[in-house]
Amino acid sequence: MRPAEQVLHALEALLAAEIRSFEPVLTIELARHLNAAWCARTRRHHELLFNLAAPWADNWTQEAQRRTTDDAMATSALSLLLQEALATPPEGDRAVDLLAVADMVALAQLILHSGITAVAGVADLLEVGSPWVLTRLLLSFRERCSIEVRRGRFRVWRSWSC
Repeated sequence: MRPAEQVLHALEALLAAEIRSFEPVLTIELARHLNAAWCARTRRHHELLFNLAAPWADNWTQEAQRRTTDDAMATSALSLLLQEALATPPEGDRAVDLLAVADMVALAQLILHSGITAVAGVADLLEVGSPWVLTRLLLSFRERCSIEVRRGRFRVWRSWSC
């Protein structure tokens, strides 16, 4: 198993544990946030279409690419969270608030990124085993989790208490 795949499995286990620790109302809250994200994405898409058709379209080309990527990442992360919440229902007693959802969205975005990296590595599209790629992946999440490496295996856990 490649290093990126090990990180991916550890992060997925962390996400499942996080979701299970929340109250059951988490699933409804995630659905509300996903709906809001899709509404915002659709509204911004129409705004981009208008501005890209206007005489000042050259000024909007890079902004359109950035917004499209950001919106796709947000809706993909929330979709992943909702699917995971449906597959492993929340059963804990932690209250659901906006910060908790934002933390889980950040974790879901990291899982999506590491999953893409792992798939690219399996297809030999990039060198996943290279220290630079793995270091960048781990450093992007160091504030939220502690990551331990022993004998080539990864263990990820939350490093703060709520």
